[in-house]
Amino acid sequence: MTVRAFLAHSKGDDEMRVSQLRDDIRSALERISAGRRAVEVVTGRDFYLTDFSRLGSWEAFAREVAGGIHYLTREPLFSVIVVPDERIGAATQSIVKCALGIAKPVVRWHAGDFVKVNGVVQVSRDMKNGWLVQSEAG
Repeated sequence: MTVRAFLAHSKGDDEMRVSQLRDDIRSALERISAGRRAVEVVTGRDFYLTDFSRLGSWEAFAREVAGGIHYLTREPLFSVIVVPDERIGAATQSIVKCALGIAKPVVRWHAGDFVKVNGVVQVSRDMKNGWLVQSEAG
């Protein structure tokens, strides 16, 4: 089975940051798997471009990211959700809540390591970064 991570980056992140995050997270997951599994990191931007129109809503998109199953392999679409920022927007908080609700691993990429995410809390009405990720890193 492939470790397939969903990178839940901000919509406003430039391509350079997204590429660097993807590469760093892939390298870390490859070290952890020690060659026992293939590793793939799918960016939120790429998944949005290929799948959002088919899904039709943010609610369906969040459910698909968190709990979707590949129609041929019957494996989960994603093994883990990786959140690179402490403050997140509405779409990402929906993904995190859906994933945590089905016991899907959610981690924050923090200082070059993965930290378990325990939840999210709304701290402002800002749809782009109004939620705070609650993790073991604080």
